Amino acid sequence: MNSLPQSEMLAVLLNLVGGEAASSALSGIPEETSRQVKATLEEFKTHPPTQDEVEYVVDDFVKYFRFAMKTVDQKMAQDDSADSEEPEDETPAPKIMQLAEEDFEVEIEPEKKFLPLKETGNHIQDLTRLHPYQVAHAIRNEDALIISIVIRNLATEHAAKTLEFLPDTLRPAVFLQLAQPCTVSNEVLQRILETAVQIAKRVEKRENVVDAAEQMVTLIRSVPKHIRGPILDELQKTDEELSNKVKAQMYQFDDLSLLSDRDLQQVLGQTSTDSLASAVQGIDSDLMEKILGNMSKRARAAFEEELSFKGNVKQDEIDMGRAEVVRALTELDEAGTITLE
Repeated sequence: MNSLPQSEMLAVLLNLVGGEAASSALSGIPEETSRQVKATLEEFKTHPPTQDEVEYVVDDFVKYFRFAMKTVDQKMAQDDSADSEEPEDETPAPKIMQLAEEDFEVEIEPEKKFLPLKETGNHIQDLTRLHPYQVAHAIRNEDALIISIVIRNLATEHAAKTLEFLPDTLRPAVFLQLAQPCTVSNEVLQRILETAVQIAKRVEKRENVVDAAEQMVTLIRSVPKHIRGPILDELQKTDEELSNKVKAQMYQFDDLSLLSDRDLQQVLGQTSTDSLASAVQGIDSDLMEKILGNMSKRARAAFEEELSFKGNVKQDEIDMGRAEVVRALTELDEAGTITLE
């Protein structure tokens, strides 16, 4: 989620109207705000506002305009009627000139369509006008050097968002290239940027990204256990990396709540008291009650004593503790000792 200051909201709007209208508007606002808006407008000459920012500002202005027109209509109707009642209070519409900075928030939707790009001939400006998702999509199959050349020519925030949309495996190599000086000629640079613009502008919408491993886990867990083995074996042969990710996600700590009392006792018996005390930090009270209810008096006393010594447990300790519980759960389920459906 990106925060958009009030002065920048005004600057985006004035950048759209331009000319005398912008100058007239600037003369009617407080001096400090006017100074900030002018500085932002100057920055827009090299780094124009993004498509998300423009859409948000326009939407907000349209809401305010409609509200204003509705208010005018109501006022006219009241003037025409001598015995009209007082109007009910209404929640004020957004006012671009009055909202506090914390109200200006632009949330990028997980799936959206992009407006067609009107090219300016300046490839850097055109790239900045495109959504970071479009730029990342255009360069994601390129060499890390090419990607770094494009990114280093973007505004800082735009570059950061573009990096965020790149595959995880690409980012380290791109960062290494960004640390090196760029030695390409201007002619080559312009050709690279132009190509990126042409590819990026053809990306018409942002799709929901579904993690392949997560999708596979959902499917495999939905089939009978005797079918899972052959599926995982075949996946291991064709895509070892994906297979390992699927196996790592097949079992979760919260699966303890799905076990029968007998099976839960088996898992607890294969887990050290120290690891379990770390693993249960912050868990649901119902699951905690179930775990305690399946311990012997001696084991429960030792466990509660261990809990009293824990204090503030770091997240990595919690993760390690839960990993040990999940390992025990996995081994027992795959061996057929317990039943997890």
